[in-house]
Amino acid sequence: DHLSQQEGSIYALQQERNDLKETLAATLKKLSRAAEVAKRSTEAGQELQAKMAWSKQQKSAALAVASAAAAQAERAAQGREQLQWDQDLLREVDRLQREHLTHKRGLM
Repeated sequence: DHLSQQEGSIYALQQERNDLKETLAATLKKLSRAAEVAKRSTEAGQELQAKMAWSKQQKSAALAVASAAAAQAERAAQGREQLQWDQDLLREVDRLQREHLTHKRGLM
């Protein structure tokens, strides 16, 4: 009777041990999956940071190109204004020369 109680206790302890092993194995699987998710999350975060840095570089490059284009457009506009002023001056000189010649011919 006593031996049978001991055998029952041993059996119950073995069952509890087996249950604990199964629980431990399941917990280790969950931890492994959680570690994998954390690893992928970290990698995704690093990839996102790299893309953001690249995007920032591209934005800086685009701003530099836009700034250079604006400066070039300003120089071109100034050049056009200078050309217009020069043309106007030449027309005025030409007009004055014609008036002078006409006046000079009129005096002769």
